[in-house]
Amino acid sequence: CVSRSNSIFVNADIFRVSVKKLTQRDLCKYNTNFPKAQNIEDSMRATIYHNPRCSKSRDALKLLKDAGFQPEIILYLDAGWSEETLIALKTDSGLSWGDMLRADAAKELEASLDSDDERTIIEYIVANPVALERPFVTTLKGTRLCRPITQLLEIVDQQPVS
Repeated sequence: CVSRSNSIFVNADIFRVSVKKLTQRDLCKYNTNFPKAQNIEDSMRATIYHNPRCSKSRDALKLLKDAGFQPEIILYLDAGWSEETLIALKTDSGLSWGDMLRADAAKELEASLDSDDERTIIEYIVANPVALERPFVTTLKGTRLCRPITQLLEIVDQQPVS
């Protein structure tokens, strides 16, 4: 729930309701699924794990910007992956390792995937950052692997203008 002056935005369904003398708690109780952002800027935070050579990643970045986000861009091929980040992406997205890996990496890690050998999978991705599907995007509403790109619409409140 986001509050600014005397207006509230509920689930950013692009409608505004004027209110007077309601507390932040009162405003947020109408929408329990929306993260409790402190201000508009908080609700527009996003992180994209980006590969500029990937058309899907470029499309996701464009969609974020068109929706009003100024995302933090992590060039994961340069920065690499950490174990903590990989586990957070897996947990937050609800995906399995097999769903997160590119097809060639999944084939190479088939035995590890079958035995649920998380340590080997993580070590492989850390050593080969390109092994992970892309792009992953995180907002206050969740984390998605944006393949297809429409997955991104589940975690942005504002619809893109283009």
